[in-house]
Amino acid sequence: MLGFGTGRDVPPEVRKAGLAEWYGSLSEADRVKAKRYTGSADASSPAAFLISLARAASADENHGFVAAVAQGCGHVEMSDLGRYEMNEVAIPSLFRLGRYDACERLCDAGLDLLRKGEVRESVLARGNGAYPEDVNCRNYKINVVVGVRFEYGDGDAILDRYVEGGLITAEEAGLRKESIKAFRMQRTLDGIFSVKEKG
Repeated sequence: MLGFGTGRDVPPEVRKAGLAEWYGSLSEADRVKAKRYTGSADASSPAAFLISLARAASADENHGFVAAVAQGCGHVEMSDLGRYEMNEVAIPSLFRLGRYDACERLCDAGLDLLRKGEVRESVLARGNGAYPEDVNCRNYKINVVVGVRFEYGDGDAILDRYVEGGLITAEEAGLRKESIKAFRMQRTLDGIFSVKEKG
């Protein structure tokens, strides 16, 4: 540790949250970034602090720091809901950073957590009894599979599983499948015109 994170440089909010060691594990650049958000972070527990820190950084579009916080909190004890909330903050940042494998792993973890009562009930309560539009683990899974990897058949299969799991309605799945078809057709046309231009 070389003493980092144990001296006077640790913000008081970090100490209160019991995260001096975590803070010391950050790079110097990330410690500077962390200080921008610690004043408004929830220091009531380590999990609450890290989630609120990541949310503040996400609102600031500081995606690299969001990813660093998410990656560094693996050893921190969190409830299933806390882990889900951290994933939901990190998923869009990882996507914007082009870290698609890591993004998809968190999507899969989030979808697994959604099967657990505490998490599912919290998310449904936020959507007044239905899953809200901004369920990142559900949405970005499709973004990676279809929008990045162009695996259209897999995208349709995932949507079918979403319907079975109650994550979306059959009507919404139909609309999304139509969007996938349109996206696929557009890419095909783009490819045709590109070949003609080269010729």
